[in-house]
Amino acid sequence: MLLSTSSSKITTPRAGIVYLLAGLAIFSIAVEVVATLAFAHVSRIQNRIITEYHAAQRVRSVGADGKPTMLLVGNSLLLEGLDLPKTQTALAPRYNVSRFVIEQTQYLDWLFGTRRLLSEGARPAILVLTLPTGHLISSGTRGEYFARYQMQAGDIVEVARASRLDMTTASNFWFAHFSEWLGSKAEIRKVFLALALGNLDALASRVTNRNDSIPSDEAIEAILVPRLQALKAVCQQYGVRLIVLLPAVLDSHEKTKGALAACRRQGIPALLPYVPGELQAAYFRDGFHLNAAGEELFTARFCGRLLTGTL
Repeated sequence: MLLSTSSSKITTPRAGIVYLLAGLAIFSIAVEVVATLAFAHVSRIQNRIITEYHAAQRVRSVGADGKPTMLLVGNSLLLEGLDLPKTQTALAPRYNVSRFVIEQTQYLDWLFGTRRLLSEGARPAILVLTLPTGHLISSGTRGEYFARYQMQAGDIVEVARASRLDMTTASNFWFAHFSEWLGSKAEIRKVFLALALGNLDALASRVTNRNDSIPSDEAIEAILVPRLQALKAVCQQYGVRLIVLLPAVLDSHEKTKGALAACRRQGIPALLPYVPGELQAAYFRDGFHLNAAGEELFTARFCGRLLTGTL
């Protein structure tokens, strides 16, 4: 009896631990399944990102129409700066155009994102990176969402070094790369917040990531020369031509000379359809993103420059 009682006391806690671990495993799997299946269904933005991401993976250097392909990548300034259907129609005589936008992304997001996208099979003839100067020189990323959708697991050390991540944040990035829930939980919270509070576009426009401490043009050029060299090398490895597109900005003091000079030094075509301040406030919906009228003007000039070969 004593032996039986002792044995019972020993095995019961072990069984409890097994049940607890099994429960945690089931819960984790359930969370992953729900995050994977429900997030894109509920979120219009996530659905668009996933759709464009998978389409970008399938892009080849020549489209079904026999024309070279052009993949436009960038953040919300591309999303609201270029009318995609009009761009596709205008450039149809020369290019097969597609787009891949992830909001709140900057240079490092797209350096590592381009590396991953091309390694996964994307082969556009031309890659057009659309970012303003402040985002080109930034050392930030979109955090765990970037780790999930743009970072390769093997790049974690380089990402941590480039973004100056501490060990805790770097480990979070690494685990987020493999987990839909960890990578998307911040965005899922935003979705539920939007459902609870209604349209948050007005609030989002007020907290858009802006870089108010832009250095001199000389400093910008010094920062961007190695950065553009690194991105160009990634593209060249897969036979992709890189073009930089600078969006329209309202502030006439915005620094673009340094970015253009860095592009010239690296032999990268750069497009500046509108110099800073050329488009007035009436063409911006929030001082940062173009409205429909501004988008129409920017789209027309961008397409015109490409078709005339004025890079």
